[in-house]
Amino acid sequence: MKEYHVGDVVWVARCAPYAEKRVPCPVCFGKREVTLILGNKDTVVLPCENCQLGYDPPTGYVTVREPVVKAERVTIDRVEITETTEGQVREYATNMVTSGAGTTYQILDNDKIFDTEEEALIRATEDAQKMNNENRNPKAKFDRSYTWNAGYHMREAKRLQRQVE
Repeated sequence: MKEYHVGDVVWVARCAPYAEKRVPCPVCFGKREVTLILGNKDTVVLPCENCQLGYDPPTGYVTVREPVVKAERVTIDRVEITETTEGQVREYATNMVTSGAGTTYQILDNDKIFDTEEEALIRATEDAQKMNNENRNPKAKFDRSYTWNAGYHMREAKRLQRQVE
């Protein structure tokens, strides 16, 4: 790993907390309804429950959270070198806040410090992909409720038809 010194300007890979973004619903694809094909090949059109909020009608979109990727240019303000049995360990920090109580430093992760913005962005993007993979929901878990919903409404339609007759 490259050694840096006080006063060096470096790029730090940042993968900030999530930002919310609206995207088309992955179940109804923005159409606000889904078509269920029954075992006898009949179809039933149902409101999409994936993009429905409470008792409101489906919206056609869902809100997803995505990490914010950026490279930040910082100046190294402090280098702490510790001798261990495995050799020297360097810790880098940048000056964050200077107040009446003193100076607060932000410790920089050694593996996220780079000489160029491009290298830092590549690393930040990799971190975001890892974060997304860890938090990914495999598939919408509404398949079972759609089939139950179809069965319920079909039973109710038959019951009401019998009442009318």
